[in-house]
Amino acid sequence: MSPNFLQLRHLRYFLGIVDAGSFTRAAGMLHVAQPALSQQMAALEAELGVALLQRGGRGIRPTAAGELFYREAASIIEHVEQLGHMVRSAAEEPEGLVRLGMSSGFAVCWACDFMEACRGDATEGASPSGCG
Repeated sequence: MSPNFLQLRHLRYFLGIVDAGSFTRAAGMLHVAQPALSQQMAALEAELGVALLQRGGRGIRPTAAGELFYREAASIIEHVEQLGHMVRSAAEEPEGLVRLGMSSGFAVCWACDFMEACRGDATEGASPSGCG
């Protein structure tokens, strides 16, 4: 297989075909002409040297190799879609939900001061509800 042959669109097309269960429905969902989609999948199967799709009267189903390809393609697409978010997050302040558990005795004495210190400059002058 040539190193430049497999592209993200091949993975997206394959996932769309399997999810839709037919080339026609997948072409509509993917906004690609059905003959072009069929040609891309035929070329992909030829390049890989294995059938990925089983064509039948009841639609399209993945072969055993196609099921493996589907799982890996879905994982790759998920990672690619998360990549932009991960890069942006690395360049910015940390973000996300933090859950903190503490005993009621500790909470009464220190929770408000602790949360205010954690918020830092982001909420100057603001205090968490129930505190201060």
